[in-house]
Amino acid sequence: MKVLVIEPDTVLAENLKTVLKKAGHQSRWNRDLQAAVESVDQYQPAVVIIDLATGGHGGVEFLYELRSYPEWQNLPVIIYSSTPLPELANLGRALSELNIASFHYKPKTSLAQIVDSIESAVERANAAR
Repeated sequence: MKVLVIEPDTVLAENLKTVLKKAGHQSRWNRDLQAAVESVDQYQPAVVIIDLATGGHGGVEFLYELRSYPEWQNLPVIIYSSTPLPELANLGRALSELNIASFHYKPKTSLAQIVDSIESAVERANAAR
């Protein structure tokens, strides 16, 4: 399955890509959110993994833009962030509105858990169709 990784850290992005490849998934990486918008359209991923703390306009703004397109409203999105969820509490309503499949705190989440989360999110999305 195709996975779009939006991650500002080059080393982490490479590690994610390696783990995804070993799990049998294709991946494309973007550091820049504007490039990521174009990648979603061109690459047609089955799932997006995003760190909300990216350069340029913020990750939440990217997600609102993504969800503004009817064809991407149900695309599974997994947040993989170095910011703990309690610190994102002010984004609670926004994250709820944005139909986030799951949230993972980087320091406490293994890359294997991310792969499991990807597969679960895609299964749920396919079952909902």
